[in-house]
Parts: sequence; structure tokens; C-alpha cells
Amino acid sequence: MSDLAGLAESSRVGRIQGFFGRSVVHPKQIDIVNEAYTPSAEERERAQRIVDDASASSAAGESSVLDENGRFIDPAVVANARVVLDRAPAITVRGATS
Repeated sequence: MSDLAGLAESSRVGRIQGFFGRSVVHPKQIDIVNEAYTPSAEERERAQRIVDDASASSAAGESSVLDENGRFIDPAVVANARVVLDRAPAITVRGATS
């Protein structure tokens, strides 16, 4: 509980490694963990563009999806974008503006 900076860093690393969250034992840890695991505004916007591009491609009868830079987006990337969008509103960070 006393090493809040260490908690923030290990949470950041955990997110990079693919974790979606972690348990806490003290209320002071909640905001730190939520901040680390909450998708940023930029991540949410990119995820929304991917999902929108996938929907548009599907509606047009196309089987492949390209992002705004012309890169191929596979179904796993689209699924991950949906996870980002699903997670974003589920986490509330008090005082955060992202």
C-alpha cells in the first residue's frame, strides 16, 4: 500500500503484457490501477475507427479491412478494438480527463 509509484509502474507493465486489470487491497490504490488500465482517448478513437472501417467493409461486401493508412486489419485486431471500446466506459477514473 505504501509504494503507490511501484503499483502504478507494475500496472502499466501489466497492461503492456496484456492484462486488463488487477485487484487492490486499499481504496488509495483504486484510482492508480484504473488510470493504468483505462484506454486513453487516443486508444478509444483508434479502436472506433477500426470498428467503423470493419463495419463499412462488411456492409460493402468486402472481406478485407484496411485502416486509414491502407494497412490490412485482421479479425483479431478488430476484435481487440471492440474490447477496448467495451472496456472504456466500464472504468471510471475520478478526476481523469482522458
